[in-house]
Amino acid sequence: MAEWYLKFQKSKHAAILDTFIKRISLILLKPEKNIKKAIDNILKYKKFNKKIIPYTSIENEKNTSTEKKYNELDKQLIWLWVKHKKYRDKIKEHLSSNDFENLGKEFLEFVENDYDLSEILENGSEELIDLIKLTWNFDYELEPEKIFLSLIQSVERIRKEKKVKELRKKLNDTTDPKEKKKIMKQIIDILATLKKRGGVF
Repeated sequence: MAEWYLKFQKSKHAAILDTFIKRISLILLKPEKNIKKAIDNILKYKKFNKKIIPYTSIENEKNTSTEKKYNELDKQLIWLWVKHKKYRDKIKEHLSSNDFENLGKEFLEFVENDYDLSEILENGSEELIDLIKLTWNFDYELEPEKIFLSLIQSVERIRKEKKVKELRKKLNDTTDPKEKKKIMKQIIDILATLKKRGGVF
């Protein structure tokens, strides 16, 4: 649709262009201004220079700060959603907005509210739109299955890390010896699984 829009713009056939937008608006049951905005956003990120961005597994990241992990997760999540549609159902099944912070959280909140990609481009923050533009222009053949598995494993690890923090707080607030022992066992069990998967504490 964006290519048609661009051709009409260049040919200066304003009347034809308006008719085209109106017909799309009627078909999609969306306001004309929303159609124009979505098309403009598509044209903008198609103009971006394509970049070759190599994939680095989070497991191999030297920087293990939470912020760095979430930034990488955001990229993996949105790249899979935008470029590999077959993973969308898997993402919705295994992940939620609560698993992410910042852009990943914002993106999945839109998804959970049944926004399609064009609607996310219309309503998303400038930072989110920039990340979508970036992922859209990947032309390096990454391995989507490897990225998906890395994404799931990383989210599972973060969930467990959060759980351990919650249990440690509960442990500090508990005075009953039996309850403390029970909580300690839970913490040790979780830490054991994290150690096997390379969890960081």
